[in-house]
Amino acid sequence: MNNYELPLSRARALYTIPTIPKRARALELCGAREPLFRNADWRGEHCQVCVLDGKPGQSGELHADPASALPFAPGSFDLVILHKTLDDLSFAAHRSGSSFNALDFLVGVQKLVAPGGVVAGTLSNWSSPKRLASAARRNKTQLDAASFFTLISCRTLLENSGLADVRLFSVLPNWQSPLRLVEAERCLARIAFTHELERRRSELSKLGFWARKLAVSCGLYLHLEDSIFFWGYKPA
Repeated sequence: MNNYELPLSRARALYTIPTIPKRARALELCGAREPLFRNADWRGEHCQVCVLDGKPGQSGELHADPASALPFAPGSFDLVILHKTLDDLSFAAHRSGSSFNALDFLVGVQKLVAPGGVVAGTLSNWSSPKRLASAARRNKTQLDAASFFTLISCRTLLENSGLADVRLFSVLPNWQSPLRLVEAERCLARIAFTHELERRRSELSKLGFWARKLAVSCGLYLHLEDSIFFWGYKPA
């Protein structure tokens, strides 16, 4: 990605990476944050934005099936964008005392996607030291374990929802200001993070460098980055 572009432009560029059907009808579902694509150009036919209000339904669950809650026919879109949406809905449910089932949510999202279409998004990696420290500071021990996404749980969630050809990436430096993606396959990640670590060597203390070097050599470093980018395809 271009270092000289604004962080917002780089975040938008993430969603042009997966191969999307030609019409590229996109829907951004977002929680309590400004949408990425409101008032922004989109390369395809259109990009609609829906802000989910974060309020539980009669069952006490939060947006378990967006296909029934939103005014769109099944298969209306070629891409659904979930930029931090899973994180936001998890925390909104916690604050309101309701529950949020991410698997049910993604199964519902799939109904909005045409065969061959894509579900893509970003979320926080809760196995990263930064997120674990944040959880400790804020005493989030009462949060449902499903609210804490990691590379492993994210892959399992996407595959269990029925998506195929799932791809996961660590986002460097983070989802707010993406510059590079490192694919979350251990052999590929080890090579990429070795180059990344050498690039940052002058910024790190000797102890910090060798601690990271050990984590890279053990294949652990990809689990320690702050942000995840993902996509998966709805089977044709």
